[in-house]
Amino acid sequence: MSITVDQVVSSWAEVSAAVDNDVATATHSGVADTKHVVVSAEASYSNRANSGLLTVSFGSDVKLRKYIHGAGAIDLRLINQNPNEDVSVSLAASGSVGVTGVVTLVGYSIGD
Repeated sequence: MSITVDQVVSSWAEVSAAVDNDVATATHSGVADTKHVVVSAEASYSNRANSGLLTVSFGSDVKLRKYIHGAGAIDLRLINQNPNEDVSVSLAASGSVGVTGVVTLVGYSIGD
């Protein structure tokens, strides 16, 4: 059996607040009987000289870690096999007061 998903209708984007020298996190909450597919994660610091670890997780299970230097984007096709589970992306604190970080998580959802 094949499933057709309208990625435009079922798509979403989560954007974190810009945080000063703290972890920036964007989360798409779990939905009953629904799996989330992450298609991209983006991150940046307000000062391009800063670097930090970007992490994509399904619940507490880390699926990807990548160091970001100033700014970066990752194209993905990660399917969360567990319905009703949050997906999130986080960027480590900048390590410098006055330097903010922000992340964006983009994906779509499919019924189980």
